[in-house]
Amino acid sequence: MSDTTANQQWLFISIIVPVLNEKIMVERCLRSLLDQDYPRNHYEIIVVDNGSDDGSVGILNKFKGDGVTVLKEEKKGSYAARNLGIKNAKGDALALIDADCVAQKNWLSRLAGHFSEEGVGALAGNVKAYHPQTLIERYQQEKDSFSQDHLSRGPFGKFPITGNAAYRKEIFERIGMFNEDFVCGDLEFALRFRKQARYRMADAPDAIVYHQHCLDLGVLWEQRHRYGYGIRQLMGHDGSIKPFLKIPSPWVYLVVGLFYFGFIFLRGLLKNIFKRRSAGSLMTPWVDMWSEMAFRFGYTQAQSIREIKMI
Repeated sequence: MSDTTANQQWLFISIIVPVLNEKIMVERCLRSLLDQDYPRNHYEIIVVDNGSDDGSVGILNKFKGDGVTVLKEEKKGSYAARNLGIKNAKGDALALIDADCVAQKNWLSRLAGHFSEEGVGALAGNVKAYHPQTLIERYQQEKDSFSQDHLSRGPFGKFPITGNAAYRKEIFERIGMFNEDFVCGDLEFALRFRKQARYRMADAPDAIVYHQHCLDLGVLWEQRHRYGYGIRQLMGHDGSIKPFLKIPSPWVYLVVGLFYFGFIFLRGLLKNIFKRRSAGSLMTPWVDMWSEMAFRFGYTQAQSIREIKMI
């Protein structure tokens, strides 16, 4: 990888941040973006509020004096917000991050360095846990849920997730914007990119952001349900995506899971009965089942809606 700071060939980058009710994390996010070691006159920060009502807007407005552009998107959906940011971006490259993330100080420098590699048009950054405190946050940290290594073991392989991704702006001019109707808009765009763009995607493991993972089981359920819905929705749109769930029914999975995860739990308990073992480790099989159940409920809900529309 070329060292951007050495050759002084600065790429102008637009950072796009969609915001919806993120008053706890958005200030930390923006401060980390203002504190980048990349030259400040070679990047801009565009924040797009998507209808926050928790006080986030007041926090965003405080940063206008620091040169942060604050826009408002009326249409609900993070991809509608991102599209508005992209349309207003001046950069040759676009760096995407979520408002519940904190960027490492050299994040932009690392992304810019990878763009100097031949043929690279998209970058998949590295997402790590932000100060995990709760049992569920630590669970997701252990699973490394948002890493490219984790994604590579899934049905779609590696792709840039919008919590930490970057694209050349011309990609959007070539293949279109994010599809605002999809829950998993980043995946839909990545699949389109693979088929239509003349560039390639590259990993950027040294471009790191820290994401606040789900705090509790309720938030984890909502997240996994949304992902399940989004994947099934995308499958209905793209016929090349084949079904990959061996047990799509959440109720059948529940029966099978009680035996399977129960066995894993008992095996771990017996193996470590005389050792000190954290509650989180023993609870992992049950959280796994909770997560997979939520995904399947979202998946089957999207499938039912599609079947109703076809009648």
